[in-house]
Amino acid sequence: MRKSMLVLVLLASQAAAVSTVKIAVIAPLSGSLQTGGEAIRQGAELAMRDYAPELRRLGVDVKLEALDDQGNATVGINQAKKVVADPTFVGVVGSLASGVSIALSDVLRTGDLAQISANSTANEFTDRGLPNVNRVVARNDDQGVVMAQYANEVLKAKRVYVLSDSTTYGDGLAESFVKAAGAAGMEILGRVSTTKRSGFDDLIKLVAGRKPDMIYYGGQYDGALGFLNEYRAVDATTLFAGGDALDSPNFYRSGQASARGTVFTTVYGPVNRFSNSFLFVQKFKATYKSEPNIRALFAYDATRAMLSAIRDAAKTPNTAPTRAQVMAALRKVNLDRAVTGAIAFDQKGDRQRAPLFVMKVNDVFVPDVQRITIVRP
Repeated sequence: MRKSMLVLVLLASQAAAVSTVKIAVIAPLSGSLQTGGEAIRQGAELAMRDYAPELRRLGVDVKLEALDDQGNATVGINQAKKVVADPTFVGVVGSLASGVSIALSDVLRTGDLAQISANSTANEFTDRGLPNVNRVVARNDDQGVVMAQYANEVLKAKRVYVLSDSTTYGDGLAESFVKAAGAAGMEILGRVSTTKRSGFDDLIKLVAGRKPDMIYYGGQYDGALGFLNEYRAVDATTLFAGGDALDSPNFYRSGQASARGTVFTTVYGPVNRFSNSFLFVQKFKATYKSEPNIRALFAYDATRAMLSAIRDAAKTPNTAPTRAQVMAALRKVNLDRAVTGAIAFDQKGDRQRAPLFVMKVNDVFVPDVQRITIVRP
């Protein structure tokens, strides 16, 4: 009897010794960017299922909490404030849109909270030198350089009109392209930033009147598709190009004839182009009964990196690491065989070797790989 009581006391003592910490996923779980936000949440959930048990054995119980930013910086800031105010949170995965991720980081750094984005490509996200920000995708300036090279060398485009959607992401992408295209000797016929998603009559007259070889659009797919659907009524042949926000079925399947032939860079690429993705895909399909959105792979790796940082920072068994310890450990993470390839960060939090793809929407409205580049920040 006394032995049984002793065992119960020991078990109770071990259970009490487990420390609980939380990771927040802040992403657009509603609104126009919901598809991408849900993919982030799903990838994070799978990473938790695969890697959180290891931390549990070390006496640290990690929980995941998903928070909706609606793709809106103001909403995201309010969610970030809630996370900072809760001392059990030690890290954040998110967000999708660069402008939201940047807004989050300004709040999260006040609480020494580590942040890792699986999606945000704006140069400004890491260029500010904040110690808490990291990302597992390539930068906008990488996209600008790669697309300018491809447009010049393969598409033979010499005269380009550049548009953007007045977002941090879109304007940054457009400026990166303008700089790289100019360096390659291409002529920039004009540069317009607009918040419009429809009613482009005046802009179409302006662009079409300059007779460009190619139109480059920096911004989200809804603005790109709104412009392209209207532009194709007056010009069915001019090349149309953009960045990774066009890497969405909402663009190339909804756009169909308008989107056919569009060329875009993407920091993601097809799921089957990642040699380590097979087991991830099987787990995803078994869990969610669908094929994974590519953003889920990067969210899986981002969450795995965060969990790895928590493990490395948990130096004392059964004791939760501090936020500052997790923040420092995340910057030092080195994963040799992540799903999307090796992951390590430079002094700014950029991925040291990031994949970047050039894609072209084919005649059945599916993007085909045209070029793969491994870029270094």
